[in-house]
Amino acid sequence: MNSWKRLLSITLLACACELSAHAAALTFSFKVDNVTTVQVERTDAKHITLRMVPGGKIQQLDIDAPDTSDQESLEAADYNFDGYKDLAISVPVGMVNSSYQIYLYEPATSRFVALAQPAEKIPAANCDDLSEIKLKPAEHVLISSCRSGPAWYTDAYRYRADGRLYLYQTDRLLSDDDVLAALKGGKNQRAANSDPSLFVITYDEHGQVIAESIQDYEGDMHSNRQGDRVTITVGADRLPLYEDTSEQPTRRYLVKGDVAEVVDVNELWLKINYHRPQKGVVSGWVKATDIGAQP
Repeated sequence: MNSWKRLLSITLLACACELSAHAAALTFSFKVDNVTTVQVERTDAKHITLRMVPGGKIQQLDIDAPDTSDQESLEAADYNFDGYKDLAISVPVGMVNSSYQIYLYEPATSRFVALAQPAEKIPAANCDDLSEIKLKPAEHVLISSCRSGPAWYTDAYRYRADGRLYLYQTDRLLSDDDVLAALKGGKNQRAANSDPSLFVITYDEHGQVIAESIQDYEGDMHSNRQGDRVTITVGADRLPLYEDTSEQPTRRYLVKGDVAEVVDVNELWLKINYHRPQKGVVSGWVKATDIGAQP
C-alpha cells in the first residue's frame, strides 16, 4: 500500500473511532412503560435517533445545542405525570446552569413531541429557560431552578388542560436591610436560619395572583426545600397597625413580645397576621423600622 493511502486509511479510522466514541457516550436506553424500551443514539452534532423496541419504530429529534457543546446529557422521567417516561436533553449553559429540552411520549402515536412551552410570558419567570429540572409528582409540579450571582432562583410550573405549562409559583429574595433586620429579630440579633427570606407568589393558570407569602430560605433552594413561614417578634413597647401603606395608623397595635406572621412585603412595609388566642386574627401593615429588636 502506498504511504499516502496508508496515511489516509489511518486518518479515516481515527475519525471513525472518535465519532463512534462520541456516539457511544450519548447512547442511552430507558423503558417508556412495562412493554416498550427506547434506545437513544447520537446521530450527529444536532440530532439523536430513537428506536422503539419491540417494533423497531424510528424517530429523529433535533438537539438545540451550541456547535461548541459536547456535554449534553440524556435523562428519562415522567415530566407530565401521565404514567409514561419522557426524554430530556440537558445542555450546559454557562458555568452552572443547564437548559432542558423535554420531549413527551404520546402513547397514542408512539412518538415523542416537544413539551409545549408556557403560552404567555406574563407573569415573568425567574429563569429564561427550563433549567435544572426537578419534579414533585404528588403535586404535579415541575420545578425549574437557575443560579444568578450567589443565589438560586426557582419557578414552579403546572399543566393546563390543553397540556401547556403555566407558571404556578415563583419567588424572589428579600434584600432590604431594614426588612431583613425586622424579619430576623433586629440588626444586632440573627437567627440560626438568618439568610435570606423568600417572597413567594402563586398564580392561577391565567396569570392572576392567588396567594403571596414569605418563607424562610434554608439555603438549599436548588433542592426546592423551603422552611417555615416567617414571623416577627415585636421589640418595641407599642407597634401601631395600619390599614394600608399610608401614614394613618389605626387604633390597633401590638405590644412587646407579640409574635406575628408576615404575609406580604411592600418596600419597607410588612403585612402581618396576629393570631389572638380564642379571639381570631388581627391583620394590618407595620413599618419595618418600627418593630424594634427582639428583647
